Amino acid sequence: GVCKHSIPDRTVLVDLYTFVQRIDHEWDMFGFVPSFAFVLGANVRRRKVVCGFSAEEPPGKNIVLGLNEYSHDASVAVADASTGRLLFAASKERITRRKHDAGETGELVAHALESLGLEAEDVKLVVTNNHHFRVLPFEKRLPFAVGIGAYPPSVLQDPIRGKVEKMEISHHLAHAWSVLPLCPFDEGLIVVMDGMGEHIREFTSRKRTGEYVCDYQLPKLDDFMEFPAEKEPFVGYREAESVYLFDKMNLSRVYKRWTAENSPPELYNHGFENMESLGALYSRVSSHIFGDWNTCGKVMGLAPYADGEIADLDSSFDENRELFTGQLITGDIQIDFEALDQLSAVNDWSNEENRGFYIHLAHKVQQEVEDEVLSFLKELRVRTGAKNLCFAGGVALNSTINGAIIREAGFEKVYIPPYPGDDGISVGCAMYGAFRGSEVALSSSSGNSATSSPYLGKLYNELDIQYALEDPEIAPYIVVEEAENEDVILEKAVRALEDGRILGWYQGPSEHGPRALGNRSLLADPRDPANVTRLNRDIKRRESFRPFAPSVLADRANEIFELDGLTDNASPFMSLTANVREHMREVVPAVTHVDGTARLQTVRKADNEKYYRLIQLFEERTSVPLVLNTSFNVAGEPIVESPTDALRTFLQSPIDGLVIDNSFVRKRAVINGLEEVWSVHISASIIEIEQRLMYGGLESEVYVSLLDRKVQLLSEFELELVRYLWEEDPEDEDEITVAECRQLMSMEEVPSDDCDRALLSLHRQRIIHFRDVNGDVP
Repeated sequence: GVCKHSIPDRTVLVDLYTFVQRIDHEWDMFGFVPSFAFVLGANVRRRKVVCGFSAEEPPGKNIVLGLNEYSHDASVAVADASTGRLLFAASKERITRRKHDAGETGELVAHALESLGLEAEDVKLVVTNNHHFRVLPFEKRLPFAVGIGAYPPSVLQDPIRGKVEKMEISHHLAHAWSVLPLCPFDEGLIVVMDGMGEHIREFTSRKRTGEYVCDYQLPKLDDFMEFPAEKEPFVGYREAESVYLFDKMNLSRVYKRWTAENSPPELYNHGFENMESLGALYSRVSSHIFGDWNTCGKVMGLAPYADGEIADLDSSFDENRELFTGQLITGDIQIDFEALDQLSAVNDWSNEENRGFYIHLAHKVQQEVEDEVLSFLKELRVRTGAKNLCFAGGVALNSTINGAIIREAGFEKVYIPPYPGDDGISVGCAMYGAFRGSEVALSSSSGNSATSSPYLGKLYNELDIQYALEDPEIAPYIVVEEAENEDVILEKAVRALEDGRILGWYQGPSEHGPRALGNRSLLADPRDPANVTRLNRDIKRRESFRPFAPSVLADRANEIFELDGLTDNASPFMSLTANVREHMREVVPAVTHVDGTARLQTVRKADNEKYYRLIQLFEERTSVPLVLNTSFNVAGEPIVESPTDALRTFLQSPIDGLVIDNSFVRKRAVINGLEEVWSVHISASIIEIEQRLMYGGLESEVYVSLLDRKVQLLSEFELELVRYLWEEDPEDEDEITVAECRQLMSMEEVPSDDCDRALLSLHRQRIIHFRDVNGDVP
């Protein structure tokens, strides 16, 4: 019983060898010589401890890895080809803590295998994609590139490199396979829309072999549509939109439109900026407003303000001018790049005078893209007779468009995965590999847990959580209250929400995809509009217009939102935007956007029991069957992954409390006065101290590993104290006291009050902590 967690339909494996190593490490700290890991020997490495309530067998030895590598949103997915089940999926950003991280995936692969208790020898096939260039030829040349210094040696550090069969599939085909085996119906359309996909040269290359699979190897309908029908020579075309018809596991081509790479050389992203795709158009507007093509969610959130007072401040944008002409269904889309190039105020959001202009631009691109997507899908439905739709690719991250599709496009069922963007490419690659030549017959009745669960990351066990809570860089600043059982922790959490506190909520495996769905979330009371300001300005440190999502009990969703007869579980992955019913908008203002809509998550007990019970208890106390839910991260960082990530984010932001499994964590009270007998301790490793002579005087910075950031000291007093504490002999058993710090500073003619203020400032920054005469943290 190393760990026990109630995670639906998940088998959790803990490597006993890793567990023993941890015990061995603890014993070694106290001088015990015998090594459990050594005594138990190699036999331990093969023994696994199955945790959780699932009675399934551990993963077999027919493992397939799917990779999105060397591109943005690099990720890995793991599937079992013996059963067709998706076992694991995670993005590289969660491990490296760099948002949308790209590059090699060796570290991530090792993390995935360790999480499942697998070895490299268990992997039988790797399927990969990179839509910028072919992966296998690139990797063959990597040793030379590393040798001449073009790439760091880390790109060659992969536990499976050169040991396993590896193949590639094309970009839109990978998107299609990310939904094909997992959607809850057996036939329908798959529509893929993004900024750009695979290059046409890979489809037509005479050098293409069995190690590369693309759409051109699929059958096509008699009335298959491909645009342009005649390709111009010497033009680099890339996938823009693709449509497939599927019947069980059989795909046929319906439609494909290619777009030419035509960016001027001063732009970037392999021709992405000026491509004739709807996804690229939306990203171009994102670049214009925010300076980043990958902030389309901000544009979507800004668009509804077009009818408000801020937009009236600047009406210089000509909303009558179309951003593009033509139609997708006829393949003649042409984006007016001349008009886009002439737009004013490039990447100047900080200038409030531009806000109205940006709002009108955001509204225009949202409306035009939404209208064209709807028109295209309606026509496809009529032409193919398809009743069901799967929607993938970056455009499927637009929850406003998704809501319109579900309400207006006329399909009986619509499935949008929790990872429609390029982080879902690895899932598509893994699932393709699992079913390549497989006898597994998977359909909507197979009970594949991935259909209903986005919780595909590593499950950190009780030992992982304990290590994080006892980390010497963290423990001095927190108070941990262990709950007796789940009922107690839920009661504590709901009372905190009801009292107006904002909580970090951490449990189970992490979600795969960009949405926090109740395992890595920040939660708040949706009834209090002040929570919007607190979250945006103080905690997440982002733009004030950004909306927040409600997590609502699935069987109560129709009472709160206008779902137009959709099933109760209309939006399990927070994929669609719907109107908040008129009478509820004043009840839950913190999750009601300026246009009266909300991007909702419907929560069922079967999908996430603990989170469901939390919302249920919140309803019992408030009569409101939903909570405000936003991702557990601050500006510029990805969603937290590990318990340590959660605790660090909690400490470096004004989050009020943290629920981590069955522990309630709060920050220690601010110390206002010091006792001279207290000892003073450096909390974290200080990597470097810098001093620079600036025009305004001497500026000092200390780099502290706790927050992985440089903390600028506010005075020379603080720098002097840090140096004194850091340079003391660590072997000296005599502890430095507050009184000694005062004495040191008095030698520099610094009054004791100023010394105390410097000590308290360092404590608030979590560079130092204190202990009383009993060794306890005050």
